[in-house]
Amino acid sequence: MISGTATNRAEIRRLTSWFDEQFYANVVAPLMHERMLKRILHRSTPDGATLREAMKSANQLMDYVDWLLDHRNWLAGATLSLADLAAAAPATPPTPSVEIRPSITPSPSAGLRTVVIDPGHGGEELGAQGPRGTLEKDITLAVSKRLRTLIESRLGLRVFLTREDDRTVSPDDRLALASNHRADLFHRAGREE
Repeated sequence: MISGTATNRAEIRRLTSWFDEQFYANVVAPLMHERMLKRILHRSTPDGATLREAMKSANQLMDYVDWLLDHRNWLAGATLSLADLAAAAPATPPTPSVEIRPSITPSPSAGLRTVVIDPGHGGEELGAQGPRGTLEKDITLAVSKRLRTLIESRLGLRVFLTREDDRTVSPDDRLALASNHRADLFHRAGREE
C-alpha cells in the first residue's frame, strides 16, 4: 500500500497523515466538540462561528481531494494506496492538540448509552454542492463515520449510523433504526432543513 519510487512513497505518507491529522483537527474535532460534547455533556449551545469554520475547512479539504482526483487516477498517484484507504475509512483519531475530552464521562446511570447519527442525504439526495463538485452527502458521511469512532473510543457509547454508504434512506427508516436500537440520542449531521 506504500509502494513506488521514494517520491511516491513520500506522497502516500503525506496524504495519509493529512487525512488522519488535518481532517481530524480542522473538521472532526471542532464538529465533535460543538455538536456533540457541548450539547450532550455540558448542556451548552454550540458556537455557530466554530461550526461554520469547520464546515468551511471541510469544503476546502474536499476541494483539494477533487483537485487531486482531477490530476491523478488515485489520490497519491497511478495506483490504489494507503492514502486512498485513509480518505475512505475512519481512523483512530490522533491525540488532538486541543483538549476535547469531556469533563465528565457518561455512565449507564446517566441514561446515555446509545447514539444514532444520521448523515442525511445519500443516494439521489445530494445535498449542497461545492464549486468543484464536492457533495454534502459525501462530507457528512465521512464526518459521521469519524464521529462514531470518536464517541465509541472516547465515551464508550454504542453508536449506529443510519447509512454506511451512498444510498437513500427514508425519514421513516431513519427513525425506525433509531427506535430499533433504542437510541438515547438521535443526531442529525449536516445542515438543518
